[in-house]
Amino acid sequence: MSPGRTRRQEAEIWKSIIFRRKRFSVLPSVLRAKILQRICFERLGVAPNERLLEAMDRSVSAGGPSAA
Repeated sequence: MSPGRTRRQEAEIWKSIIFRRKRFSVLPSVLRAKILQRICFERLGVAPNERLLEAMDRSVSAGGPSAA
């Protein structure tokens, strides 16, 4: 558990996020990156760099086991 967080807060961070891949994939890439960036910041408290955002976008859009 991270310092300063309760067990409940920690559990909220790791709740699943569900994407509708087809709908997500047709959004403009800038919007997809903003969505992923906001999720990382709100859930983890970190701002991912551009490279990580691109990798996350590919993973979510492509699907497969690594997207889980």
